[in-house]
Amino acid sequence: MKKEIRYSNGTYYNGEVNTQGNPDGYGDISFSNGDTYTGEFVNNTLTGKGEYRYNNGNIYRGDMRNASRHGKGIMKWADGTWFEGEFVSDYIDGYGTMHFNDGVVFEGTMSQKDDKENGTYTYPDGRTVSGTFANGERNGYIVLTWPDGSSCEGYWYDGIFSGTGKIIYPDGFVYEGPFDPVNGYSREGNGVLKDPEGTRFEGPFRNHLKEGVFTITYLDGVVEIREFHNNEKVKVYSCKDAYGNDVKENDAYQQLKESIVQEEIKADPEKFLTVNNEENEGYADELKPYFKGLIGMDSVKQQLDRIYKRFKIDAMRRKLLSMDSGKQGYYFIVTGNPGTGKTTVARIIGMMLHDVGILPNETFVEVDRSGLVGEYIGQTEKKTAAVIESARGGTLFIDEAYTLYRKDSANDFGKEAIDTLLKDMEDHRGEYCVIMAGYSDQMNDMIRNANPGLSSRFDHKINIPDYSEDELVDILVSMALKKNFFIRKEARNVIASKIEKEKIDDTFDNARYARRLLDEAVERQALRLAENFDGVDVSELQILEAEDFGQLETVGSDLDKCLQQLNSLIGLSTVKKEISNITAGVRIQTESRKRGLAIAGDIQPVNMVFTGNPGTGKTTVARLVGKIYYHLGLLKRPDVFVECTRADLVGRYQGETALKVKEVVRNALGGVLFIDEAYSLVMNENDSFGLEAVNTLVSEMENNRDKLAVILAGYTEDMQKFLDSNPGLRSRLSRVIEFEDYTVEEMVRIFQMDMKKRGYNLAASKEKLTDLISRKSLARDFGNARGVRNLCDRVISRHNTLLFDRDVSELTNEVITTVTDSDLEI
Repeated sequence: MKKEIRYSNGTYYNGEVNTQGNPDGYGDISFSNGDTYTGEFVNNTLTGKGEYRYNNGNIYRGDMRNASRHGKGIMKWADGTWFEGEFVSDYIDGYGTMHFNDGVVFEGTMSQKDDKENGTYTYPDGRTVSGTFANGERNGYIVLTWPDGSSCEGYWYDGIFSGTGKIIYPDGFVYEGPFDPVNGYSREGNGVLKDPEGTRFEGPFRNHLKEGVFTITYLDGVVEIREFHNNEKVKVYSCKDAYGNDVKENDAYQQLKESIVQEEIKADPEKFLTVNNEENEGYADELKPYFKGLIGMDSVKQQLDRIYKRFKIDAMRRKLLSMDSGKQGYYFIVTGNPGTGKTTVARIIGMMLHDVGILPNETFVEVDRSGLVGEYIGQTEKKTAAVIESARGGTLFIDEAYTLYRKDSANDFGKEAIDTLLKDMEDHRGEYCVIMAGYSDQMNDMIRNANPGLSSRFDHKINIPDYSEDELVDILVSMALKKNFFIRKEARNVIASKIEKEKIDDTFDNARYARRLLDEAVERQALRLAENFDGVDVSELQILEAEDFGQLETVGSDLDKCLQQLNSLIGLSTVKKEISNITAGVRIQTESRKRGLAIAGDIQPVNMVFTGNPGTGKTTVARLVGKIYYHLGLLKRPDVFVECTRADLVGRYQGETALKVKEVVRNALGGVLFIDEAYSLVMNENDSFGLEAVNTLVSEMENNRDKLAVILAGYTEDMQKFLDSNPGLRSRLSRVIEFEDYTVEEMVRIFQMDMKKRGYNLAASKEKLTDLISRKSLARDFGNARGVRNLCDRVISRHNTLLFDRDVSELTNEVITTVTDSDLEI
């Protein structure tokens, strides 16, 4: 119901009212002082969304509560200043953006009541001031930036600088110490200046210049004491290398660098590893500088070459013939596993598009989810738009772009970033390049599901394959040479071996692993040389030996130890024979391959089925098989042994089972997957989840047949039925090995060995012990070796009980540790 109300003080209302006749709903009100409000009312109060116009020309649009600005809104003042953000009880309070009439913009949290802010002021000339402010003054840690890339940071109190801070200059120099912000941020007092190469100047500054005695520390450890006047070198007091040895004063650092390149390296370069530099023939000449030093990536180079030539011809058509085929989108998806060089490829694409004349500049803006997605409604669109604007005319690179899509969260702000980006890509097609990068599976999932327009917008899809072992060795050598290290050729086999053993699944991080391997080698070299400081030759500082990368494992001797350990197990003669046959077969195949004989086929881990009753040693032997396979070169990780049952593989709802099986297999890659009581995977023919687990397991075994060994175990009869029900599984488990029950004599030996391991002296008669085990092992659920261990526990328990009744003075060490016939009476 609508109604007009005229109040005695001159206020006039026109709008909806409630049953009591009070304003309630939507309406207009004009106050006697000239203020007006149009919007929502609740029971005679200005509550809801509306517009409040003040008699002085100020305007507020947004949330109201009890006639006060409360919630999100926009406040515009008559002088041109305006604010968009959060209000509490008529005060600005919370996150928002203030646009001053002089062009200054503040974004962050503000408390008008307390006169405090925490955020960033941006000035029309491009300067920014970020930090905490109180009463209009800088108050706390403040960071200032300038358009030329320089910045300054430090503590301010009530608008007064504390005196000490940090300055970063556009040319890469960094200063830490006292400076004067009033006098052009001039360096004043004792501070530290670092140049882009890592050289450190520590000493007194005056009027921004070096003035006095400085300690200069170079990246290679050379320390020089030198005096400066008006920034000019005056006198050298001392110069020592990293080990405290005196170095000639004049141009000491340069002389030392030159002396490190020893005659051994110059005279015989064949002693050291080099990078296999490819000529990059067949590619456009303009691309060759970009491809120089780019190891591997042949398929990527070919694809980039095709794209470049196509774009170049299109540009020529437009320029020479005025042929316009319409606006094109330069949008790319770059996929690959960690450390494959996705960012490097993205930079090449950006420079390539600039060179051909498509992009007006080489701007390269790199962001991830955090740079695009906001924390509250409306912020994501603004952040994404700002990033796009900064990249316009150049290249926008979004790393790990798949994180923008979260299938389990319909309200995630990442989707808003995607939608905002796609709209701008369509509206401003051809004005900039967009490259999304990430892991293949996750990116494909995002493209399929996040937005229907994603796939059609991104015309160019580039997948970077993992590097080969040889390429990774070259990458490591290249990294070493850039750091002025030389690697002896003898190290190549060690490096290749370590890479080969680490490279198992798509979590392997390629060039990043090569970098870690090099860093570890440099650390080992330092520790090795540190054992003889006085005897270190300067040239040794640059040379990495094979031992610095770790030892190449002696497969033969370690394999023999594992086989000895297997043969030392009690009983299991059939099992030992089968494992021995497998080992012999792999050894012959390996030797045949080395000789290039045609009889050598694929050498892969042999998957097996262990059948038999509980306690017959199936798990123990399975662990040994993993180590034997490792030393035969069939597996890469001797310490990976994943033991699981039905509960670890079969899910409770649709779709969970396949994920669980794949996760278990992934965890077992490089080692052994041991599934105990495997027959329980399928309870009956209607067990759809169990059948799905088996089918997924068969698929994963096939896909990873050279990356893990699968051993299934269980009761003999149940396992035979289980294998018969799935021909695909039986064909992939080529060896079925029966673990026979232990004989009484074998169990007696197991008992004796177990008691010895526990520190007891077994003085009971063998006949008494044999009789005990003969009787107890007749039980259906005795459990072989497991039952023997339980017997040991019971015998020790009776032994302790009998000792408890004796006087403490009688309990000698021998009495406490000796088990007699009476202890076997259980």
